[in-house]
Order: sequence, then structure tokens, then C-alpha cells
Amino acid sequence: MKKFAFVIFLNLVVLVTFAQQYDIGIHTGLFSSTGIGIYNNSTPGPYYGIKFDYHLNYKFSLSSNYTFGSFEHTPYNQTMKIRENVDLFYLTFQKRYYLKRDWLLAVGTGIGYYLEHSNEIDPVTQITEYSRDFIMPVELNINKNIGGNLFAGVKTGFFFTPFYSIGSFHLGPEIRYRF
Repeated sequence: MKKFAFVIFLNLVVLVTFAQQYDIGIHTGLFSSTGIGIYNNSTPGPYYGIKFDYHLNYKFSLSSNYTFGSFEHTPYNQTMKIRENVDLFYLTFQKRYYLKRDWLLAVGTGIGYYLEHSNEIDPVTQITEYSRDFIMPVELNINKNIGGNLFAGVKTGFFFTPFYSIGSFHLGPEIRYRF
């Protein structure tokens, strides 16, 4: 699966390289648990990410995202918090809306994959447990040109997973450079 994700990522990088206009951005912020309502007493944690946007035309773009972060929760019948680490790779198709005063709003959805693991080791097998699943991201980005080809704004959204109503929520600042 890692090879498949790498091939998709590499193809997107090659595609973006030949694009007429594309963005490379970084983002950070707060990330909630991957199963809202599933984890007992969960606490949001930090997340970091990188994204590549290919502008198909004035109103539509394709976005490739890699995000990693963590959150903490207290398992049932325990008092010690466990830290869960999460890696997400997802692609979105976005519709862009041009607002007053040069603000740009992008709303999109797509498909992706997440991998979740903690530092906790299974007592029987002595192996770190992993959880993975497909996700459907729903994203909202609002940003503004702050000079030349540099844009700054806010990125937020949530991830639907097949077995939960809402998988997780994220919110934070984003900065991007347009080529």
C-alpha cells in the first residue's frame, strides 16, 4: 500500500510540475480524535501538513494533501492518557469562490486514507497496533494574497470514515506559494 500511495504522490508531483499554475502550501493547527464519540475523554492535539494544488481553471482545482498529527484519549477503565499518532493522505476536488476584498474561499471533497497508531504495545503479541481506513475529507480553505505569490489563510474540515459518522476535525493556519 505504501508503494501505491508513493506512486500516486509521485504522479501528482509530475503532473503539478507541468501545470500552468499551482500552489505548494504548509498548514498546522489542532486535530481531534479520528472517532468523535468513540474515544473516551479525548483531547485534540497538534497536526502539520503539506499540500499541492493544481488549478484546472479559474474556478476548480485538485489538491493532494499529506497530514500528520496526534491526539490523546483515556481508554475505558483506565486513568492514563494514550497518545494516538495519525497519518493522512487524501486528494480533493475543490470549487473556488472569489469573495470581496480579494479573499478566496475553496470548498472541496475527495477520498483518502488514514493510518493511526499509538506507542502502546499489545501485551500478548508485543506488536504495535495499527488502525487504518479510507476517509472522505470535506475541506474549507479561506485565504488572501499577502504579497506577490504568497497567500495566507485558514484551513478547516472534517473526515468521514465508513464506520463513524464523523472521523475527525481539524482547524489551523495555512500559508502557500503560487507558481
